[in-house]
Amino acid sequence: MRKLVWGFCAIGVVITSMVAMSSAQNFYATNEYGYNIYSVDYATDTVTVITTTTEKPDDIILTPAGNLVYTQNPGGSVVMYNPTTKVSTVMGTALGGLRDLVLEPSGTSILVAAYAPGKILRMSLTAPYTVTTLASKLKTVNGLAYDKAGDLFAVADMNTVIQVNPVTGATIKTLVLEPYYKSNGGDGMCYDPYTNELWISHIGTIGNGLYEVPLNLSTATEYLTGDILQPDGIVSDGKGNLYIGGAYKNLLEYNIPSNTVTKSLLVSGIDSPVLVPAP
Repeated sequence: MRKLVWGFCAIGVVITSMVAMSSAQNFYATNEYGYNIYSVDYATDTVTVITTTTEKPDDIILTPAGNLVYTQNPGGSVVMYNPTTKVSTVMGTALGGLRDLVLEPSGTSILVAAYAPGKILRMSLTAPYTVTTLASKLKTVNGLAYDKAGDLFAVADMNTVIQVNPVTGATIKTLVLEPYYKSNGGDGMCYDPYTNELWISHIGTIGNGLYEVPLNLSTATEYLTGDILQPDGIVSDGKGNLYIGGAYKNLLEYNIPSNTVTKSLLVSGIDSPVLVPAP
């Protein structure tokens, strides 16, 4: 586990020394309460609506072909949007309360967290967008992440990180993050190549913040507890920075080496961001 030598910083304060910051990023993001998808230029602080949605969009990912795929509720649908042609395609409906997504290592399919049914669904990225159930009876499912070795992880039962066999759907390992919380706990999750660990946003009994979890699920270390309001979607740039949707209001940049929130940009209604790869 990492050892940090710098202290905490209040949200919104930008640190310009000790570490190199990385705010020159572009994102797409879901506006859950505004029923639309944003393009976000983090360098110029420009937020642009690129398309509207038919329901509340939750998580969003970018496919190898450059399409956006997002979940929306309450209908439990998965939608693909082509930013070039501006065409939206419904890939599946009535799949349950849908939350997070992850692109599979093959690049030809995705996994979808069906929250209330407690399932992990697999969906192909080409028509007819076949849907199968990888894992079930997980009570609830939120964050999903693959590491660089192709190991699969999920946030299940609100407060537990599990490793899942990506072929059979069997649970391999579990780690309880904190005491059970009635309405939430672990939420968004990503694999971070910089630390080679999992990072999880949480809203739980010990307060809002982040968890860092090694891939062997041996421990969970808390960061910024009480300093991030309602963290949700989380992504990594692989360079020591995490980007988090906070309180349906801000896109936050968290610098891992300095353990500070280095930027907070108003992105109204944000649930989840996805990074646009540099050209």
